[in-house]
Amino acid sequence: SANVGVTLPEIALLDIEPNNSAVSLELKMPTEAGTFVKTTQQSNAKWINYSSAVSAGKTRNVFVQIEYGSVPSGTVVKVQASGASGGKGALGVSGGTITLSGSPQRVVQGIGGAATGNGANFGHALTYFLEVSNVGQLDFNASGTVGIIYTLIDN
Repeated sequence: SANVGVTLPEIALLDIEPNNSAVSLELKMPTEAGTFVKTTQQSNAKWINYSSAVSAGKTRNVFVQIEYGSVPSGTVVKVQASGASGGKGALGVSGGTITLSGSPQRVVQGIGGAATGNGANFGHALTYFLEVSNVGQLDFNASGTVGIIYTLIDN
């Protein structure tokens, strides 16, 4: 007989795929006078991948927030995570559509012991939206860049 010691490490890894390239959002020109295009979106622009090993009964969430910069006046930027694609284990679920701000908000919730797979088309697809919130504040010369940070946090 032999005694064998087994140690399982806690794992909490998160990345955004396919790379660090920017996501560009631009409102489209209306095609008819008197109308306005209020929203534009970039679907499946990025993917959240994660590996997670937690204690029994524990879960994790992915939070998102604006780390730096600002959006042009009269607009908001939103993000939505899809349901999980691929992977194994207790994958998380979407937290719905989030209006980004400087405060952290849950974009994926309920992650247990799981691995999404690596790269685009694995994990949670991210769709970004640029939406007009106040037409009267729009300035056609305005543009902005925001840095968005995703964080994997224990419940």
